[in-house]
Amino acid sequence: MFIDFTATLVKCDCCGKYYDAVLGVELWFRSKQEATEAVKDDGWEEIDGKLYCASCYEYNEDTDEYEVKNDRNRETVIN
Repeated sequence: MFIDFTATLVKCDCCGKYYDAVLGVELWFRSKQEATEAVKDDGWEEIDGKLYCASCYEYNEDTDEYEVKNDRNRETVIN
């Protein structure tokens, strides 16, 4: 039997890494809201409407904001 369904994956908007929650397996979520809550609980951050893994952003104490690290955009996807 084949069952069609809609799911959500989370991919870093900077380096292209998929969220895997330490398991090494891409996780699928039932909704964007569920996915956003899960990744934020695991160190990902939403900046200007995009999601970034912990390797691609840093906290700026001077501005009290999270900022995307410079020169991180690559054509090669890191997994």
